[in-house]
Amino acid sequence: MAMLASGKPSYSALSIDTPTGAGEGDGEGGSGRRGAPTLASPSLLGRLTPRSTSGRTLMMVGVSCLMGCVVMVGVLYAFGRPSSMSPAYNAPGLIEPKSISVILTADPGDMIGLSERSIIQEVLSEVETDPNKDHLLCAESLRGLLFGHPVLLVTTGIGHDRAALCLSGILDYYGPYVKEIMFIGTGGFSPAAGGILNSDSCDEPAPAKDIEIALLGDLCVSPFATNWDCQKCVWPEEVDSACTAAPCSAHSRWDLFGDFACTYFTSTELADEFIAVSHNLKVNAETGELADRMRNFWGKMSNGTGEDYLSHLYLPEEGGMGAPKVWDYTQCAEATSNTFWVGNPYDELARGYVAYTINDAFSHDMGRAAKQNPSSHEFPRQFLEANVTKTSALGVSAMEGTGWMSVLTMGEKYLDYKHIPSVNIRGAADYVMAPVAKRDDGTWTEVEWQTTRDYELGYRYAIETTSAIILNMFEQRRYREQNPTEP
Repeated sequence: MAMLASGKPSYSALSIDTPTGAGEGDGEGGSGRRGAPTLASPSLLGRLTPRSTSGRTLMMVGVSCLMGCVVMVGVLYAFGRPSSMSPAYNAPGLIEPKSISVILTADPGDMIGLSERSIIQEVLSEVETDPNKDHLLCAESLRGLLFGHPVLLVTTGIGHDRAALCLSGILDYYGPYVKEIMFIGTGGFSPAAGGILNSDSCDEPAPAKDIEIALLGDLCVSPFATNWDCQKCVWPEEVDSACTAAPCSAHSRWDLFGDFACTYFTSTELADEFIAVSHNLKVNAETGELADRMRNFWGKMSNGTGEDYLSHLYLPEEGGMGAPKVWDYTQCAEATSNTFWVGNPYDELARGYVAYTINDAFSHDMGRAAKQNPSSHEFPRQFLEANVTKTSALGVSAMEGTGWMSVLTMGEKYLDYKHIPSVNIRGAADYVMAPVAKRDDGTWTEVEWQTTRDYELGYRYAIETTSAIILNMFEQRRYREQNPTEP
């Protein structure tokens, strides 16, 4: 379901929690998550009806005390609760609507001891802990300026549930002031667009001359995601080859999985902005060791398949990894799951789901309108010449995409949230399958290759490349603001 703009915003940044059943449908706050506080229940006042003069006196004293207490509690709460309308990051005046860029990350450092926010955090100026943090279900929330632009740098915690709960709270407190949402994080990538093996043609691997190889550190920039878990899987009777179709079907069946459960896409304006300024992205990292390990992986893949993939790597002859490739939303998307799936059959399945998602997005009103009005910034600048298939798509395995995207989708659907541009950016930390080799009987097996060191190097570099694309974007924005006459 597309995250389409509709209606007026229903966020209420300064409201006080409404008791259950109170304030619903009353005034402008009635359509939001929070409404005006109710001072007293009519049923409670009815039970205080006096039976005598002394009773009336006691009632008046009681009501006065009750209202006085309510006012006092309200005052204390108003002064004690951090307000989203406080001065923006030490800047003069109040936070302007649609001014805050929210940058979401997931891992606080659990995987290798380096958080996915750490590099960006080092560049922030005027950093402070978000005063609303104690009211958010987020692992961390920081406020600061990134090249002069106010940002909220958030660690949601790992998993789609954590990402959804965290973003939901952020929108409660900052909704009208959020300009855009960017999720950056690591993920497992298909080793190549279209994969190496596909179960409908197991005799031969994908020809080296015909495929685009993905390297660790590459980036997938997409406003689309699909839930890999939206599928029905049965126990296979026999598995004797790495080139076997996974026994799963019924992906995206809404009658099985419900509304807003499987596929999400929104307008591409923010993704297009990233793609436009991210060519030849420079990453300040030492990557010589990682480049050697990339050659090791693809050397084993070449030996096992008989295809010379190694000579088709886009690696400098000397030194490190070079500029990461930026894959766009016509080529890749996240297949979200809290399952760490690994192996060629699962990669083939994910590529098929990603292809379906991309085609679905472009068949929607968004894609049709783009063809009629290609100059509109809200519509894709990238176009599909033909439908994407599992033999052309690049799958990305990660854990948060459909979680936070579902909050935006359902907010627009049920709460009349204004459209907020958003994008999901993933960096390749590892591959979702090992190198494969063909046995004498024509079946395929996997070849061991990854050590703990391989994983650490890939994960760290993916954090560096996802951080680099964010920093480059904000630096480019500042340059354009300072040089408005330049093209």
